[in-house]
Amino acid sequence: MKKQNWLKHEEECFEYLVSEYSTERVSFDIRGGSVSNESDIAVNVDGHPAFYIEAKMPGSQCGQFVLFPDEASGRFVYSLRNRSPKTAAVDAIMLAMDREFDKYKVPSTKELGLDKNLYVNWIVEYYASKGVRYFITRSNGFVIFPIERFGEYFDVSAVYRIKKSGSANPAQRDVEPIRRLLENDGLQYGNLHFYDGKLYVDIGCGRETFKIAGESVDFFFRKERGGRYVVTKLSNTNNANVIFSISLKRGADVNDIHAFEKELSQY
Repeated sequence: MKKQNWLKHEEECFEYLVSEYSTERVSFDIRGGSVSNESDIAVNVDGHPAFYIEAKMPGSQCGQFVLFPDEASGRFVYSLRNRSPKTAAVDAIMLAMDREFDKYKVPSTKELGLDKNLYVNWIVEYYASKGVRYFITRSNGFVIFPIERFGEYFDVSAVYRIKKSGSANPAQRDVEPIRRLLENDGLQYGNLHFYDGKLYVDIGCGRETFKIAGESVDFFFRKERGGRYVVTKLSNTNNANVIFSISLKRGADVNDIHAFEKELSQY
């Protein structure tokens, strides 16, 4: 199976950081992958995460949250199942949508006609809450910039539409269902074990990624270095989401690269 573009891009960004910026004290780990509530790349100092870098393709999605339209009140309700915090930017977006409730209450693929600064503010607040200090992308070379300058690098749009809920790391209770699904698919596998909050398994197949459908959730398997697979739990629930998409509008700024290098040089 061909490796997905976003995964290939993330690994290229990771390998670039490792080759250019690793030192005796500074190292990097891929953390995010297909788990939407984890940051992509950890910057470790003396083996412990100091902050995170988010890897984004020049054109991609960049976060989401679930809103339910409440016909009785004529207002939108922030789902309690959202993993992202209800920030000031969320409040501002909801207020703007409430003012035109009839226009936005039916989820569609049409772009929301709100102030784009609201979208940028949400992205900055959301990723900052996950410990992200920098973004990295690739366009005629690698582009690295601090999170507060996101709006200068990316154009942001948003839609309110139906989408499956996000992903999460499996829990201990998921191990036996995963065993049964692997056996039902005729896959030879080894020990399932947890490490650093993630579930890993050795599987005798050559696919880079694959998905197995369960009764209430799906499980996504991604091959890592060394041949083991990391397992992600995918929801089967469809909800109405505000979804943000981004498009790169400029190249690298040497001053932002220097700011990143200066921060690393402190360690």
